[in-house]
Amino acid sequence: MKRELEEFIVNNFDTAVSSGHIKAFFQPIFRALTKNVSCVETLSRWEDPDRGMLSPLDFVPVLEKHDLITKLDIYMLKCICETYNMISAYKKDIPPFSINLSRCDFKDPELFQKFKAVLNEYNVPASAIRVEVTESVMLNDEYDFRNILYNFQSAGFAVWMDDFGSGYSSLNVLKDYEFDLLKIDMIFLKDFDPRTKQMLSAVINMAKMLGIHTLTEGVETEEQYRFLLDAGCEHLQGYYFSKPLREKDYIEFLSAHSKNIEAKEEITYWDNVGRFNFLSANPLESLVLNENFIACQGEEGLKSKIALALLEYKDGISKCIYYNNAYFERIKELGYRSVEEVERSFNARDAVQHRMMEESLNHSIAYNSVERVDYVENDVFFTIKSKCISKCGDKYMIAIALYTFDADSDEQKGDEILKYSQSLFLTYNLISVIYPNTDTTKNIYNYKGIDLGGYSDMDLRSGIKKFCEREVHPDDRARYLRLLDPDTLRERIDNSKYNFVQQTFRLKNLDGEYSWQSVRLTMLTDPTVESYMYTIQDVSDWDISLTDVIAQIDPGL
Repeated sequence: MKRELEEFIVNNFDTAVSSGHIKAFFQPIFRALTKNVSCVETLSRWEDPDRGMLSPLDFVPVLEKHDLITKLDIYMLKCICETYNMISAYKKDIPPFSINLSRCDFKDPELFQKFKAVLNEYNVPASAIRVEVTESVMLNDEYDFRNILYNFQSAGFAVWMDDFGSGYSSLNVLKDYEFDLLKIDMIFLKDFDPRTKQMLSAVINMAKMLGIHTLTEGVETEEQYRFLLDAGCEHLQGYYFSKPLREKDYIEFLSAHSKNIEAKEEITYWDNVGRFNFLSANPLESLVLNENFIACQGEEGLKSKIALALLEYKDGISKCIYYNNAYFERIKELGYRSVEEVERSFNARDAVQHRMMEESLNHSIAYNSVERVDYVENDVFFTIKSKCISKCGDKYMIAIALYTFDADSDEQKGDEILKYSQSLFLTYNLISVIYPNTDTTKNIYNYKGIDLGGYSDMDLRSGIKKFCEREVHPDDRARYLRLLDPDTLRERIDNSKYNFVQQTFRLKNLDGEYSWQSVRLTMLTDPTVESYMYTIQDVSDWDISLTDVIAQIDPGL
């Protein structure tokens, strides 16, 4: 039977091509982060009117044996070009096509020229084609693979290493050649056990360290999808997303999912995002040491313990594109029930920490730096690190790492915060909280025993006026009342680039003499009530001399 089938394939191949019995099928490839179509693999299928569907596992080896495979691959390239032009007639964004090349194709020294001739004939750009090659091509010295690979890459073709992990010398090949993408063989997903997951994570981690994009084929379940997403695999393919489709069905698929096709101008944007390594111990700092992965055993060790999220940020508004389980657990510690709740809170920009975060994001974008914000919310001290990792027009992708500390989980950190907070308090003469909406004041801290004279027992506005009359130098009183005006305070802070307003005034000491002191009003983070921290602080001798000079120039300042 094998011999008879081989003879049939060889004798009927040309007729099958000319009669259209050999067809191109298309299996979409998806961006893991967005589930948008990012590419499509072209597959050959032989539908004989008498024998039915012939498996590529049967006819491809025969065509390779009889030096007919290059004719098939050039024919498949023509099918790609025809489909490309058909789609381009009504769609702007066309997912690139990948095409598999046989090791026997590289016997032909004119392979690259034949490729270019077909593209020129159909007016299709090289950027629309991804060339897939297996490691067996590179391990056979009789083919001038290196020169052909260089010609393809120089002409703008992306070159993928196909079936990574299915052979014996994949690492040697990676050492000797540069690829745009590793296509991880579906054999890894056949037995989806902890050991297989460890190997997949290691391959993806290694690829990112080498600057190579990744694609895993054979994805069939939600579990596989979620694991590969968390591991940082960029592209996925398999029946979980779509089976291979006939040309007509593929075109209908694109029409039905037009909003889920990756825009041409965003390919580089998402490729840059894909370089972010979820498994790195220091993902924002781009360090390759992977302590979390190496040190941990079992399946939990395959997930980053760092709380990570990706935020798409545009015009001051953020949208969470991805977050891992550790991030979700951390935001729950801060009192949020969902990532969407964090988004709404940030985008409303009411709380001080969110205004601080916005400033941090803008600084990261401007200076390509890792920025850090420390804050306390719901009695939890937390640190947010952010870094801009990609840009497309006026939108940016920001990588976020969230660290939380509390007395239970990190007693040493809590002790340090308490100790240094006490030292910080000693730099203030007075700390109060004012509530404009309820017209009240609450005294928190009085270091120098300032005689408050019953100011805090009055309503807020009356207390401000009485304090001004008794404690503020006459030349500074009008300016002091403007600074303390409760009716305009929120607007003035909103219009400043800080979360506070501050000026220096001559205030009475305990001996009745005036000295320059700094008064600051800082917006507090309590979401339930509008409140501000009012502080009085001594200023340095240098600040005093500078203030004296300013006062002499303009006593009204």
